[in-house]
Amino acid sequence: GLNVVLRGLAITGLGGQNGIAFLQGANLIVDRCQISSMADNGIAIFAPGSRTSISDSEITAAANSGVHADAVLGTVEVAVERTRFVRSQWGIYVRQGARATVRDSTFAGHTQYAALAANDLGTGPASNLAIDTSSFLGNARSVSAVGTTAPTSALVARSVLDDSPNGDYTLAAKGMARLRLRDN
Repeated sequence: GLNVVLRGLAITGLGGQNGIAFLQGANLIVDRCQISSMADNGIAIFAPGSRTSISDSEITAAANSGVHADAVLGTVEVAVERTRFVRSQWGIYVRQGARATVRDSTFAGHTQYAALAANDLGTGPASNLAIDTSSFLGNARSVSAVGTTAPTSALVARSVLDDSPNGDYTLAAKGMARLRLRDN
């Protein structure tokens, strides 16, 4: 399969829908990139059977998600390290059987959930989101897991949750979803 490596890029949404759209390929590596002001998502991951690694990057002001991973056509795995997600609707949105791990990252100023795992279209494998040693600062809501049509899980461990303008943080699980907190 195709391997794509993007390093040291600045991508600004001057007319583009997605900063990076990964639709085909085996592996995507995004390292030390700045992605800002996209009309849809900072990074959209739909490549069936793919693995994506995002590190030391910043994704700012996407109209929808900083990272949107959707496995509707197969498996999608995402690993994020040392990345800042700032001022989008959702920082990371893992959907329809996609799996993501996030470590040592920051979610700040999101207008919806900073992190969302969902299965809401038909049946399929579980969506999984695991977040470790990360910070949630000033988001409207922190983390949600929604399992409308298939199981979904989200885990937040060893992280700082200091969210929402009114001083509290919001965690939610609906349907066939499980949300766990550990050592926060």
